[in-house]
Amino acid sequence: MKQNGPDKKLFYRWGEAAFALGTFFIALGVSLMEKGGLGMSMVTSQSYIISLAAPFLTFGMADYMLQGLLLIGYYIIVRRFDWRNMLSFASAVIFGVALDGIMWALRDIQAASLAQRILLFAIGMLFNSLGVAFFFQTYLPLQVYELFVTGIVERTGWRLHRVKTGFDLGCCLSSVILSLIFFGRLRAIGVGTVVCALFSGTLIGLYTKAMQRYIDFSPACPKLYAFFGKGAGERARQNDIQTLEE
Repeated sequence: MKQNGPDKKLFYRWGEAAFALGTFFIALGVSLMEKGGLGMSMVTSQSYIISLAAPFLTFGMADYMLQGLLLIGYYIIVRRFDWRNMLSFASAVIFGVALDGIMWALRDIQAASLAQRILLFAIGMLFNSLGVAFFFQTYLPLQVYELFVTGIVERTGWRLHRVKTGFDLGCCLSSVILSLIFFGRLRAIGVGTVVCALFSGTLIGLYTKAMQRYIDFSPACPKLYAFFGKGAGERARQNDIQTLEE
C-alpha cells in the first residue's frame, strides 16, 4: 500500500537539528564562496569587507557586530522591546563562531585556476542555500537580518518582497561604498554576487520542498518550542517563506 503524509517522512523531530544544520551549512557555504573569490552574497559582503579593513576583527566577529547594530535599528523601528528578540543576536554570535571555525579549517585551501574558483563558489552557493532552507524550518531564533526586515514590514505595511529587495540592494550599495572607501576598488562584490541574487531563491525553494516531503520538523523539545515558537523569529521565518512564494 502506498504511504501518504507523515508516513513518508524519513527523519523525525528535527526542529532543533535544523538550526544546527542551517548554521553549519551557511557558514561552510560562505567560507567556500570566499575561497572562490568571485563575489559573495549581498548580505555577508559587508561583514567581509569590514574584516578586511580591520584586521583585528575576524569575519565572524564583524558579522555579529553588524547584526548587533541592526538589532538596535530593529528596536528603534518597531518602538517596543521584547527581550526574546535579543536571542537573535545570540544566533548571530553562534553563526559568527561557526564561520570563523570553518574559515580556519579551510585556511590552506587555495584555488589555483579559474575552474577551481568557479567550483568552490558553486559548491559554496549550494551549501549556503541548503543552510538557509534548514533555517526556514527551525523555530529557534533566526539571525538579526531577517528580524530587521520583519520590523520594517510590520511598521510600514509595505510588501515583504519589496522590503527584502530594498534591504538586499542596500547591503550591496553599502558594500560597494565600503570597498571604495577602504580599498579604492571592489572587494567581495563580483559576478558571484549577481549569481547568488539570481539563483539562490530558486535553490532554497527546491531544497525546502524536498525537506518538507522527507523530514518532520516538529520540535524534539516541546517546552523549548512553547518558549520560542511564537515570537518575532517565527514571524520572520514565515515572512521569508512568503518571499519565496512571491
